[in-house]
Amino acid sequence: MGLLCLQQVTGINAVLFNAADIFSKAGLSDPKLVSFPVSIVQLVGTLIALFLVDKIGRRLLLWTNALGMAVSLIGLGIYFKIYQTTNAISWLSILTSVLFSFFFSLAWGPVPWVVMAEIIPLRARGVGTSLATMICWIMFFVVTKTYVTLESAFGNQGACWFYAAWCFVAFVIVVLFVPETKGKTLEEIEASFHSSE
Repeated sequence: MGLLCLQQVTGINAVLFNAADIFSKAGLSDPKLVSFPVSIVQLVGTLIALFLVDKIGRRLLLWTNALGMAVSLIGLGIYFKIYQTTNAISWLSILTSVLFSFFFSLAWGPVPWVVMAEIIPLRARGVGTSLATMICWIMFFVVTKTYVTLESAFGNQGACWFYAAWCFVAFVIVVLFVPETKGKTLEEIEASFHSSE
């Protein structure tokens, strides 16, 4: 449940739902066309994740991409902070949005679901996955609903930096608490939780 909460509070849906607005502020004549590359990058990132998740492990993917997402959001916030004074850096909004979407798709989109399926014991799988999915959708609603409030209170840059801070929180939580499940059977994973009690 924690990973799925973090998946949402990193701000992916706030960035995706407001991509057209972000790109229009960058001075693009048809900002909806630029949303297409973001979608393509997400598809490519997810396909790459299919091959990497069992090769390099869940934890490494999660923490490295949490840092990548944080840096991308900091860059997007910097863009919003200075875009009023110069439009020579409009490329920065596109680059950081695309990178953020790529890093998310490479790990935080698919991997929490993989970890959830591996960690929840078979006897509790139905209830556990239902609760985790419910929490994910509640957080999706909260993040989407509060974006406008965040933006009006702190500006676009403040909202980006708020989500970047959550990416750093995600990094710390993964490093400290998320077990690596790569190469382990479901029985071995369950036994590792019993041995740590």
